[in-house]
Amino acid sequence: MYYARGMRDLLRTHQLSVEFYDEMDAFQIQFIEMCFKQSIDEKMGLMSEVEHYNYQLFEEFKKREFEQKYGLVEELYKAA
Repeated sequence: MYYARGMRDLLRTHQLSVEFYDEMDAFQIQFIEMCFKQSIDEKMGLMSEVEHYNYQLFEEFKKREFEQKYGLVEELYKAA
């Protein structure tokens, strides 16, 4: 479980970049999402500044990945 503990510590203590998430495979992305969900549950939504930054970055990554996967364009949102 060293990998799991190391990833959780990394998400809590270091500001990451979008490129960090780009290098991950599907399993690692799911694991990171689970780490964030557990952290939110454990702390009742309270996160450190670094952890909150990483969570927002992760949400932006997931949104971009979804748009690329399904071919959604921002202009369609504005028209709707």
